[in-house]
Amino acid sequence: MGLETPHHHGNLDIQGCGISAMLVAKTPLQPDAARELLGRLVAEIASKGMSRGALAVGHVKAILKAGNEFVHADTIGVKYGASTAGEIISPITRAELTVNSIIVGLPEAAIEEVTIKAIRDLFESQGVKVALEVTKHDDGAPHANGNCPGPFGPSGHSDRK
Repeated sequence: MGLETPHHHGNLDIQGCGISAMLVAKTPLQPDAARELLGRLVAEIASKGMSRGALAVGHVKAILKAGNEFVHADTIGVKYGASTAGEIISPITRAELTVNSIIVGLPEAAIEEVTIKAIRDLFESQGVKVALEVTKHDDGAPHANGNCPGPFGPSGHSDRK
């Protein structure tokens, strides 16, 4: 038996999606607000995935990196809540966000849609511009600059200019 979890086991369908984005805030985002937003982000992705018919959440992880500082949030399911770690001391005007969502029983396209919508909704509501960089699906294939054949079509989900 290998160390990899099978993506299809019987009737179980385990899919995932990774999203990277650059965040730019006109008004600096305070460190405590950034940590709270990251926790809300992973909880929101898990919750929306379950409401879309997922059987379970494998994990949802997010890392927000600003300079040499970072905050990490993760959840393994709605009932477990989100945990956060790391520390950002300075107000944030630019940051890198990486989110990895593994959800059981949802198609890859739905996981990507839920993840992107949660990122946009939470950060844009705080006045932060979100520029998607790369998406990676469970097969590890990168789809840079929106050239992903996913539900949004080529270039349909990238803001990179």
